Amino acid sequence: MNHEDSASLDTIPEHVQAEANAWFLRLEQDDMNPSEEDAFVEWLNASATHQTALAEVEQLWMELGELNATRHVNEAMAEEATATADTVPLEPAKSTRGSKSGRWQQGLALAASVLFALVFGGDMLLWWQSDYRTGVGETLALSLEDGSRIVLNTNSALAVQFDGQTRSLSLLKGEAHFQVARDPARPFIVSANEVHTRALGTAFNVRLLDSGAEVVVTEHRVAVSFSDSAAALVEVDAGQKLAATSAALGSAVPVDTRRVQAWQQQRLIIQDRPLLEVIDELNRYYSGRMLIVDDELADLRVSGVFSTSDPRATLDKMADTLQFDVTQYSPFLLTLSTP
Repeated sequence: MNHEDSASLDTIPEHVQAEANAWFLRLEQDDMNPSEEDAFVEWLNASATHQTALAEVEQLWMELGELNATRHVNEAMAEEATATADTVPLEPAKSTRGSKSGRWQQGLALAASVLFALVFGGDMLLWWQSDYRTGVGETLALSLEDGSRIVLNTNSALAVQFDGQTRSLSLLKGEAHFQVARDPARPFIVSANEVHTRALGTAFNVRLLDSGAEVVVTEHRVAVSFSDSAAALVEVDAGQKLAATSAALGSAVPVDTRRVQAWQQQRLIIQDRPLLEVIDELNRYYSGRMLIVDDELADLRVSGVFSTSDPRATLDKMADTLQFDVTQYSPFLLTLSTP
């Protein structure tokens, strides 16, 4: 951003403020289609005022996240103060009436609050439903009471329910690898988007899709179905994968299982895939959004082994090799363009 051309808060028109709020909300939903991405890039590059407005929304969102993290502590302190004092003096409210920057901050706060409800509302529900979870860029290895071992990938959530008859697990978000301990009396079943994977003495990987799940078997065999019954199921052997959607279970096909092993070591194995797909994969590990703004870059072929521990450094290495530019508009947004 050119700071000489950048706008101050007091000079940002209200309609631009509203547009910045709307775009930030849309970006955080993480499901923009290509036409929306093109429209966003066009809006962002149209004016330095647009860039400043978006940066202010993001800054306030960062501050809101910090405030929310300490909210419960502050509430507890306030309750204690109320319980031990007869009266609590009130500070006069500072008026922002007539102040454009005040209205701007109020508008940003409202938008950030809405965003918090949209983004963290769902995450808060997952928090209560899940027993184990990871943040963006994190992995978690754990052992269950039966001796089974699980590794959760980035931004994932898992619920576990064991009883005397079954070992039931629900992958609520993301991806996980399961190394199952033998117990013939209690089936080990993982559910993900209504897709049920039953272990048959095995190790396997499950990743949520938009309307189903992908199952990759690394050892032995699993049975995949849309329900707990065996009326309609597909068996998948080691070295195979199955992508089940709401429309059909699909068929088991050969797959290179090194990809599953790689993500557990914070590596990403890419074999002749378009850059667009690679960036989508890398975005899973990045606390923000990487966005291709030139269509000609999307089809560039990529091969290699890349680290997911530092997505920005990985992106910079790709940029050096493939000769494209990376522009950081804010702490949350990186764009990829031709030189």
